[in-house]
Amino acid sequence: MRLCYITGSLPPMRDGVGDFAWNICRLLAETGFSELLTVIRPDVSEPENFQVLKTDFSLNDLFAVKKNIINFQPDMVLIEYPCLGYGKSLMINLLPALLKLTRPSVKIALTIHEYSNYTWKGKVRIALMSLAADRVMVTDRLNFLLLEQLKNNVKALLPVPPQIPLLIKDQYDCSKNDLVFSYWGFVRPNKGLHLLLPAFKMYQEKFKDSELLILADLGDSEYDQKLIKYLNANNLQNNVIISGFLEDEKLSIALSESDVCILPFTDGISDRRGTLKAALAMGIPVISTELTPDHSPEGLHSEENILLCQPDVVMIYKAMLMMNDVNLRNQLGRNALLWSKEQNWDKVATILRKVIID
Repeated sequence: MRLCYITGSLPPMRDGVGDFAWNICRLLAETGFSELLTVIRPDVSEPENFQVLKTDFSLNDLFAVKKNIINFQPDMVLIEYPCLGYGKSLMINLLPALLKLTRPSVKIALTIHEYSNYTWKGKVRIALMSLAADRVMVTDRLNFLLLEQLKNNVKALLPVPPQIPLLIKDQYDCSKNDLVFSYWGFVRPNKGLHLLLPAFKMYQEKFKDSELLILADLGDSEYDQKLIKYLNANNLQNNVIISGFLEDEKLSIALSESDVCILPFTDGISDRRGTLKAALAMGIPVISTELTPDHSPEGLHSEENILLCQPDVVMIYKAMLMMNDVNLRNQLGRNALLWSKEQNWDKVATILRKVIID
């Protein structure tokens, strides 16, 4: 079999889907395809063992990319969507249908990372791709349920395993009475840092030496600047440490040294949250948010292997107070390790083989 793999993002772009795609490239190279072609941007790293076709994914490139893919004669075209690297161009949304019109025998597979949070225009883009595809994979339960209503080609839930080195936490006692909390990942409104900061302020007023480690960049965006202004206005600079971007090994060390990791997603936890999976797989007690249990990762239960609350400042603050119980932290951390044993790239490889080869 010959496979064409298309992804708008790869490292060094700071995009969670790009990090995921880099691991998928590695897995695809190990699946035994006779030829591999990857379609990527010119400004990203080139995966090994692939022929490479470079494009900026503009509409001007649509027919040239289509022609080169058809000339490669793939049996399967696998596309990651969405990616930051696609930009706002419709090129990637139109490509699956154009490939099928030109060569009906080619199979199209998609991995859809988001759908439910999109505007109606974004949903239409994904619907166009899904209707043209032969097989669709999704990375969380909610979008599985929504997309299978469009067409019966949704074949698998492809979870996002941890994507950083796992430094296992084995000590849950505090060296002081006040906890050290951590937050990590890309800073975007749906990641809920704007909820965490006022919740931490309430906690810090009660526990003066507590700390919050923001293991991420705060940049020049309007959202980031509002967060910085909040920190300055509330004199939290001594208690909130912003590390900036950290390489994987340093990031793992910093996470493992915190007492609790807080990931207050405004749309709730899901299987597509690599930040969540990594923290749990390191045995770190985690506070996160849940909108409805039906859409959360199977097997995660509040006060058993994670502490869940609604995405609300007061509720996050109350969860932080609960974490002062060392026995609860110990229980959550150790049970999180047990749950995480099934969240691995071998499982992803098995699902990929079944969907794109069978």
